[in-house]
Amino acid sequence: FPVTIAEQVMTYSQILNKIEQHELPRMYLHIEQGVSEEQVKALQQKITEKKQKHLLTMRNYYDYSQRCAKVYTHKQQDCNTLISEPTKVDDYTYFADLMIDGNCADLSDHVTGEHLQGMLFIEAARQMTLAVTEKYFIDKAYRGQFDFVTKGCESKYLAYAFPVQTDIKYQILNTIYFGDQHKEYTVRISFFQDEQVVSEVNFIFSTEKKETAYVNHLMQDLKLERLRGGDHVSASKSLVAA
Repeated sequence: FPVTIAEQVMTYSQILNKIEQHELPRMYLHIEQGVSEEQVKALQQKITEKKQKHLLTMRNYYDYSQRCAKVYTHKQQDCNTLISEPTKVDDYTYFADLMIDGNCADLSDHVTGEHLQGMLFIEAARQMTLAVTEKYFIDKAYRGQFDFVTKGCESKYLAYAFPVQTDIKYQILNTIYFGDQHKEYTVRISFFQDEQVVSEVNFIFSTEKKETAYVNHLMQDLKLERLRGGDHVSASKSLVAA
């Protein structure tokens, strides 16, 4: 952080300690990246318990957004979901908040507390492709019946990213229809801090019915092998499942 900002930043444990020691000054507190819903509730309970609510005005993104449901992000644990539930602006544009839980798998190493590492943006962008498609483009009756196949990913880092409020913009740039059971999307996911783009990730991915996905990939491998004039057939998958 720049010095002027760093002087105003406290860790979660520092805030708890000040409350416990009755050293909390009157302040306006922004809860930022890395603090979970459970930690916010624990903080609020501690403030009430120590009768210090009059000293603190608290703002956090859990007041107006909720972490995206695991059924949309294909995660087993809530802490590994890095985005809020996407909201629709129009058929091509969707927004969400970045919501990093300090216990998520992507923060198991290389944690400085001073910046957001690049892989967090790639994973959050990947989750946006899943969540937007699952929520807005796949009927509930067919949820869980499609494979998501990543065909391309390009990431750009345009500014230093701090662990603060980060807005996510998801744009559908192109859609190719191969029938009702198979679509390919080209999308751009942009991450904004204070209205400045700090990272941009472009994804190309497809959705395919599970029962046809493997056959499609195998047939593609067969076609590629014949084009190369190979003497044998490779059954290895040429694409990566999302």
